[in-house]
Amino acid sequence: MRASEKIITLPVLILITLSMTGVAFAHWSDEIYVEGTVEMGSCTLAFDWFEPPICLEFHEQYPGGPLAPGELCGKDVGHTECWYEDVIEDPHTEKWGYETMVVEIHNAYPCYRVHCIFVVRNIGTIPITIMGYTATDPDGMLTWDPDLEALVDDEGNPVIHIWHTNLVGEQIDPCNTEKAEFDFHIAQDAEECHTYRFEIELVYNQWEHLD
Repeated sequence: MRASEKIITLPVLILITLSMTGVAFAHWSDEIYVEGTVEMGSCTLAFDWFEPPICLEFHEQYPGGPLAPGELCGKDVGHTECWYEDVIEDPHTEKWGYETMVVEIHNAYPCYRVHCIFVVRNIGTIPITIMGYTATDPDGMLTWDPDLEALVDDEGNPVIHIWHTNLVGEQIDPCNTEKAEFDFHIAQDAEECHTYRFEIELVYNQWEHLD
């Protein structure tokens, strides 16, 4: 082979080699999909099934005075019931509880008051902070006004005040419980001989550590 032919042949061989390498590379390159499951923490608060809510009538012995059980002046007019509904289960711990507390007040009158004691449990895996609560009238006659802390009528008049103690701002660690209380107060714009039924749900977030 002449020298000039060798000079021409060498680049051709290099191109052929690179071409074959490229083909081989293209043949073996591909997309790889990796499937897996990442277990994240769960944030679930529930009304504790182990301790049902207790609703008790009470009154002030005189304006601004100490509280006493029962209705004012020994009346036996109103009647209140409360219970839990809507079972929820945490997907990680498989613990369960209730999402909603239902309160039913029969034959209420202005200044009728009820004290409700209940327990909530963190059934998830992450500490939580209770941010607040909402009340809902399933009949749609009353709406929740968070500024007034009351269920109000279509004119914005408070009908049922709902006040809390030992609830908002509380941190609850996983598996721990918190006992809390609500006071229900029937306002002047309530209807006579009427049954009020409303549902309460808690609003909460994942607890965040602030330096």
